Amino acid sequence: MVESRALLKLRSPKGYRGFESLPHRHPQASAATGRVEQSKTNASLDQSPINDRTMNRIAIIVIRTFLGLLFLAAGIPKVGAHLPTLAAVYSYQIVLPDWLATAIAYGLPWVEIGLGLALIAGLVMPLTLAATAIVLLFFTALTAQAWWRGLEIDCGCLDFSALHPVLAALGTPGGATLRNIVLLALTGLLAFLLRRKRRD
Repeated sequence: MVESRALLKLRSPKGYRGFESLPHRHPQASAATGRVEQSKTNASLDQSPINDRTMNRIAIIVIRTFLGLLFLAAGIPKVGAHLPTLAAVYSYQIVLPDWLATAIAYGLPWVEIGLGLALIAGLVMPLTLAATAIVLLFFTALTAQAWWRGLEIDCGCLDFSALHPVLAALGTPGGATLRNIVLLALTGLLAFLLRRKRRD
């Protein structure tokens, strides 16, 4: 045993003092440093999702409020103005029974108002978004066929010409079709953001 220790000393480089010469950290200092680094890592990881969730929530509120206000602006003026709405329905030159055309003229304003209120309030969003998409698809098909047939009619939609004369084109079948496609895209984006919010 004595010879082994002597051999180790002879084979070791000059000035070697074994493991005792290696620097040692105080256990408490190491633990404190580890906790600080871990807290910094957690803070950096938590910061991005919080920001993403906040932006996602803001986008949802903005889009559903925008869509809701559009539906309210489209439906409220039609209340009590059933004859102009009925004339707009007939202007599309689609063969409909009189009772169905009349039902559309009386019921459409309340459908638009109901959807507008539900979107703004965020009520039963899966059902509200499905109903919104169905209504917009119906409007898109209606205006697209009038555009295809070259009908020069007033679509009976919102009149944006008060904002700027150029926006009067949105009241034509072609302009209304393109506008409805954009609104459908916004509805799809809103559905995606809501699904992402539930997943987070």
